[in-house]
Amino acid sequence: FILRSQIQSIRTNLNYISRDLEGLHLPEVEEFVVNFGSCLEELREVLGKSIWEWKRNREADERWKDYFTTMLLYSSLIDADKKDAGRIFEKLPFQRKAFKLSSNLIKSYKKKEFGKLEPTKINKLRSELSKAVERRLEDVLELPLKSGILTLTAPTGSGKTLLGLYAALRLREKLSHRGRPPRIIYCLPYINIIEQTHLTLMRVLSSICRDVPITLLLKHHHLALPDLQKFGYGEIPLDTLLLLADSWESEIVVTTFVQLFHSLIGCRNSVLKKFHNIANSIIILDEVQALPLGYWRLVKDLLTFLTRELNVRIIFMTATMPIIFHSRPDGGSGNAVELVPNYKSYFNRLDRTIIETHLDEEMTVEDFVEFFLSKWTGSESVLIVLNTIKTSKRVYRQIKERLRDKVLSLSSDETAINRSKILITYLSTSVVPKERRKRIEALKKRLKEGCKAILVSTQVVEAGVDLDFDMAIRDLGPLDSIVQVAGRCNRNWRLRHGYLHVVKVVDEKGRPDCFKIYGKILPDITQNLLRKRRKITEQDLVDVVGEYYREASYRMNVEKSPESENLLKNIRNLDYSGLTRFSLIKEEPKIPVFIELDEEAKHIINQFKEIRDKVKNEKDPGKIFTYRAELRKVKAEMEKYIVNIWMNGRNRSKIQSLDQIAPGSGILYVPHNVLEAYYDHEVGFKEDEEDFYLL
Repeated sequence: FILRSQIQSIRTNLNYISRDLEGLHLPEVEEFVVNFGSCLEELREVLGKSIWEWKRNREADERWKDYFTTMLLYSSLIDADKKDAGRIFEKLPFQRKAFKLSSNLIKSYKKKEFGKLEPTKINKLRSELSKAVERRLEDVLELPLKSGILTLTAPTGSGKTLLGLYAALRLREKLSHRGRPPRIIYCLPYINIIEQTHLTLMRVLSSICRDVPITLLLKHHHLALPDLQKFGYGEIPLDTLLLLADSWESEIVVTTFVQLFHSLIGCRNSVLKKFHNIANSIIILDEVQALPLGYWRLVKDLLTFLTRELNVRIIFMTATMPIIFHSRPDGGSGNAVELVPNYKSYFNRLDRTIIETHLDEEMTVEDFVEFFLSKWTGSESVLIVLNTIKTSKRVYRQIKERLRDKVLSLSSDETAINRSKILITYLSTSVVPKERRKRIEALKKRLKEGCKAILVSTQVVEAGVDLDFDMAIRDLGPLDSIVQVAGRCNRNWRLRHGYLHVVKVVDEKGRPDCFKIYGKILPDITQNLLRKRRKITEQDLVDVVGEYYREASYRMNVEKSPESENLLKNIRNLDYSGLTRFSLIKEEPKIPVFIELDEEAKHIINQFKEIRDKVKNEKDPGKIFTYRAELRKVKAEMEKYIVNIWMNGRNRSKIQSLDQIAPGSGILYVPHNVLEAYYDHEVGFKEDEEDFYLL
């Protein structure tokens, strides 16, 4: 059908392209098109035999090579085609500029930022760890890397971000003698920690560029928009800038796991056009434990062959390294090389947090609040992490009600704080992203000032949020999630010990909240491991995490998971239609709802409607591209005010009472004049909570 459509299109425009075909000395193409019907069967037979022979005779290595070669050629073609159509090279003399980036940038930054810090136990450990990685890296660089994969396993709060950047820059220096220096691609699982890492990199690079251009450093995810003023060639049209940003034409790219893996596995033009710029790069995968277990086999095979076929180097970083790759000092075939020599010794030296388990009895919300009050003396800052929004809201309200005049709700604005009161605040994805960011920054500031605070949250606070509490309580979940919360408890070793209490919360029908979010297997494995020990110190974590991943791999049959097996089969057979089903993050039936919270939100809505109408009514193709780029920019701004809501249970009637922002937009709208009916300024969207689960 596709071939027939193509031929019909060529026939329709044959008079226009005949001259071009003759100029290319291809008159036989015209003959083929005219007589297409008579040779279609012959063509089908030849192609069928060729494909059958190819599938029958190709070995695994050859099939991966075919896959990557096809992707590489297609990516180069569509990227060049889009840039040519957008007349990119007429608008600016773009050519990748090879900046001279030294690993000494990281050393200089550390000296400037941390050189005068007190020699506390945690700062001493960070310093020793840094020196050990530097020495180990020099030894590794003297040897041929057999797999191209490195791992960096170190405790939370030990400075992995800067260590990973140092390793990537040093590796880049080493490889630069072969020609153009490799691009560095820093990947993270969550957008909130991308912002934090990008800011760190901006500060590091500011020593060589006062205004860091995006040709040097690019932040790229579906909500990020490149700065027009920081491209390096003066101001250029937004549509042109987006074409360049989307193909990763920068020396260092900070992006998401989704952007990376959907470019490596998929068939959509919008994500594949950057694939050719992944070749010959250095990829950092930070917080790698966030990759779904069902895709471990896929990730292992994909990245192994990526290093072999496209000359890519990969650095895995985490405190809880999953057993996707088995690290060995010599980096034997198919294995990774660990950059932290005897990394267990660094965990053994830490004694910041003790995990205590209270799993013999399940707790209702009321039981949980009583438990919290029994553990809290009134003088500690506390992080509470629960699995569902329904439970987290109830816990927040009950704690606030019980403590009454002792607590003060933390506002995101800079108002005077009464230090005689405990600050209390709430975080979940039912609160609009703009307000969540403000609360995190305000909380971080108040904690550093010595204020005591209670944060009730869902899992949005677990990874990458640089907060430090005296005590934490977490509802049961996968062990790696519990370890992430432990990393926010006594993070900077201010106290002799911080305590993380693990409990099991059930709803009014006795159903564990953890099963609703994570299924049964992973929480069960975690519960069995925690019950064996009752107390787990930081020194125990490496062994406990290893045991957890081994059991999880066995119980979930990771090596033969259907998710990985089906996609690997599609890759081997170059079945791109089958790859359309790949999604790193499980798609869920949620409805986006825009909350008109303030004047900025109102202005964004008006912009969206105005530009959308321009796109709809414009006839000039050039202006349509411009308006679409502007619309994309406005949509990114809109995300600051969007919450994603399930449509199920009794919540359906509330959702159905809302109109869309514009017909066909798919985004529901809460106008400011009815805000109080749908949105609570403390806990967010007012969903009907029966059977309503949202992270």
